[in-house]
Amino acid sequence: GQDKKHVRLNMKKGDKLVKVLAWNKAEESANWTTGTTYDIAFSPSINEWQGRVEVQAELKDLRPHGND
Repeated sequence: GQDKKHVRLNMKKGDKLVKVLAWNKAEESANWTTGTTYDIAFSPSINEWQGRVEVQAELKDLRPHGND
């Protein structure tokens, strides 16, 4: 967004690519590492922008996989 508080990510599950929107997580995202496996909590949503409609996930929380 204009205020640079939000992050849009592309995450993979197997061979599927999932678009993830992380509201107000820009500062926290500095600690996320490309190539790391994460467990995520999300809510599915529909993104409608400029005539395009697509499914996305709204990130609620994440942690590195295996960190119970």
